[in-house]
Parts: sequence; C-alpha cells; structure tokens
Amino acid sequence: MDYITDNDKGEDWISLRNTAMLNLMARAGLRVGEVTALRADDLEINQRSGWVMIRGGKGNKTRRVPLNVEVRGALTAYLKTGRSSLDALFTSKTGQPLSNRDVQRLVADLARRAGVQNVSPHTLRHTFATRAVEKGVDLSTLSAMLGHSRLETTGRYLHPTAERMQEAVEGI
Repeated sequence: MDYITDNDKGEDWISLRNTAMLNLMARAGLRVGEVTALRADDLEINQRSGWVMIRGGKGNKTRRVPLNVEVRGALTAYLKTGRSSLDALFTSKTGQPLSNRDVQRLVADLARRAGVQNVSPHTLRHTFATRAVEKGVDLSTLSAMLGHSRLETTGRYLHPTAERMQEAVEGI
C-alpha cells in the first residue's frame, strides 16, 4: 500500500491524492466505491462551483454531487500532479486504479496515526450527513446528494448530539 509515510512532508502527490479522496468522502459524502470508480472527466471544477458525476453508484444510479471549496481545492491540487489516468482518477504508485480495500486500509491507517479508532470510509460518509443536517440541509436534499431513494435510509445516517437535542427542546 502506498500512502503517507513518516518521511512525507504533505506536498507529495500521494498526500495530495489522499487528501482529495478523504475530502470526497467526508465533505461530499461519496461511498468508497464511488471514489475508486471516478475518472478525471467525472469532475467539473470551477472557481466558485464544482460537481462530481457519480456513474453507476449503488443501485446503478447516476447523480451529480456538488463540491465545496475545500473539496475543489484538494482535487485541483491533486489533478495538477498529473497522476490520474483515463481509467481512474486515483491511482497507486504503479499507475493502477486503487481498489475499495486500498482506500479502506488507507483511512484506517490515517485514523490510527491520528489516534482515532473505528474510522472507515463509511464513517466519513456518516459524518458528512450529520454535518449537513447541522448546517440546515433538509433531508430531501441530503438524500439526493447521498444517492438514497428513500428518506428512511438517509435518516439512519444522522446522529443527533446531546447538544442538538437540548437545543431542540428549548425551542418548543
């Protein structure tokens, strides 16, 4: 596995790749399989907006997901390395597309290095959903961004905090 090593300074292409992938999962809510299936032509990045086209996501559905400024910046920095291929946006040192398992190991290793336990790509997706609701995104919009057909599925991603519950009862 070729991810960040202790010798990396954070500016090498692998660090840029990892940052872009993590941003797509944590700040755009993409599934690990959606991240590994991306190609550079699935991205539309502008200065003030950006989108990623998810083709053949879960249930073989296609959707467009908006990208915030942090995700656009991380992707732009990675794209400048010229390491993506026609077949895969995210590649290994040998130029091969990363597998879902490669990304799962990467996330687990980075979490371990940060002193955090039980983090997976799916945890990052849940974090995205929870943060979106905290920022006022309605469930219908969130459901579309996550690629869910049913609002009930989206509801399982939400993790209310004690603080949010206290705020809710104060307004009643």
